[in-house]
Amino acid sequence: PDVIHSQCEFMTFLYAVKISKKCHCPVVHTYHTVYEDYTHYFSPSKTVGRKVVAVWSRKLLDKVDAVIVPTAKVRNLLYEYQVEQQIEVIPTGIDLRKYSARITEDERARRKELLGIPKENKVLVNVGRLAKEKNLAEILEYMKKMDRKDLTLLLVGDGPYREELEKKTKEMELEGQVVFAGMIDPSEVGSYYQLGDVFVSASNSETQGLTYLEALASGIPALCRKDECLDGVITDGYNGFQYDSYEYFKMHLEYMLADEERRLVMAEQAMDDAVRFSTWEFGNRAEQLYRQVIGVQAAKDYTGYLLGWIHNMVIRRNS
Repeated sequence: PDVIHSQCEFMTFLYAVKISKKCHCPVVHTYHTVYEDYTHYFSPSKTVGRKVVAVWSRKLLDKVDAVIVPTAKVRNLLYEYQVEQQIEVIPTGIDLRKYSARITEDERARRKELLGIPKENKVLVNVGRLAKEKNLAEILEYMKKMDRKDLTLLLVGDGPYREELEKKTKEMELEGQVVFAGMIDPSEVGSYYQLGDVFVSASNSETQGLTYLEALASGIPALCRKDECLDGVITDGYNGFQYDSYEYFKMHLEYMLADEERRLVMAEQAMDDAVRFSTWEFGNRAEQLYRQVIGVQAAKDYTGYLLGWIHNMVIRRNS
């Protein structure tokens, strides 16, 4: 190979480094998990967990020639970890074709009926893994506070926190307003996004949040908890809103749902904006980085060859 691109920090990463040394080619690595947000799984202390992650990440990335991160949020985090390798922000691309195909209004109505969603209800949709760090309990709390019977929260996906969320739904007496769709066929994801009027997320653990991009590409404006990873992705009033409190969540949601024509304009703008995150755009920028690290490696090889040649000539002359 001319270049190796690794995407995982564990077993396959070790193979990538080994192949790189054997073939004398550079390694580009994509770092797209904020591990410190998952330290509760292995460390009772978040401070200790963060230090462990910082040292581990720094030592790991010292073995590669360049690092790709999906957002400036991750780049800044690696700077805090004192990672010295070249870091390039290249958002992970999505295949827009999977989300641009529109379902008919009849199909939308049929799917809502199958899920038990009243046809007159506005739907807040969330797609992804049901885990504690996704902070979905916050959305349930906000639903309870708003006390609007014309709202349905559609949760698409499964995960270890589902049982707890179902328990909270029952305790809050929201059973008629929260629908757990469970795992679905990947080919159906685009259709499920389109059942929503607004995409919602309360997560602060995302490095990029591909589901945000998928929602925008599906023509669904987003309402998400304010996060650095959303800078340049969710633009307030254009393709959605970011919130940092219940008051702003309520205000922005009511603003989008109060005027259907306005919501549809934002939906159209969301689809147009999603083009920036296509797989083509990602591939183009990744290729540029490949060519750069290959050029650096070639320069190193030539320099090494030249120094070796000079060294041999000196030895011969002295002998």
